[in-house]
Amino acid sequence: MKTKLFTLLALASTTLLGQAAVIEGVFTGTITSSYDHYNTLGFGTNNGALVGETVLGSFSIDLETIPSDSSPSDLYGNYDEPTSADWLKISVATSFGHDFQSSNFDKSPGRPAYESLYASDLSHLDFGYDSLMFRDEAWSSSGISSLALNLRAERSEGSFLSSDEMPLSAKLDLSKISQSFGTASRSNHGVEKWGYQFELASMEWDTVGLPSAAVTEPASVAIAGIGLLGLVAARRRRKD
Repeated sequence: MKTKLFTLLALASTTLLGQAAVIEGVFTGTITSSYDHYNTLGFGTNNGALVGETVLGSFSIDLETIPSDSSPSDLYGNYDEPTSADWLKISVATSFGHDFQSSNFDKSPGRPAYESLYASDLSHLDFGYDSLMFRDEAWSSSGISSLALNLRAERSEGSFLSSDEMPLSAKLDLSKISQSFGTASRSNHGVEKWGYQFELASMEWDTVGLPSAAVTEPASVAIAGIGLLGLVAARRRRKD
């Protein structure tokens, strides 16, 4: 089995004067379904109350601390760690004034927590497809928090992965991806229980901390994720 991309990058990143290589990405989307059992978000308890609202988010993957690929196959790349790890971060800000960051999840020792990146390229098979999934979830004494991003392209609609590796840089054409969505949810033992799913409208990422020659197809991420979150906060529509 060939050496995995992330393993190589993790080793290389330690030689760059202590600077770790990090994949940084941004995405936008529109909420397509929602629930809020205790009106935590302030729009009532009717299902679908947030449909049509927009999401602006960012994610980062620390290639120095990402775990080794646990998949036994060259067709899949599975990078997961059911611990209090923090190599994956996902953040969302919404048009209705709600922010949610996985970096704020309570990942207490002894409590279940899960960070995962899964990539597969089966596009050369008759039933094949590409899949790319991110997930950050934490269980704590105060409840369960989860953020996830999922993309899947059927073979007939083109391939956006090569082998079982996530590209270092990409600007996706989501019109060629049959499923592209994200989810955010929070449950707190009878106090709050809400969640929403959003369809992705755009998604791109780039890698920082590597020599320029290592990134063969740079994508322009013009504004850092945190800057985008600040912009959306400044122009978001406030609740009545």
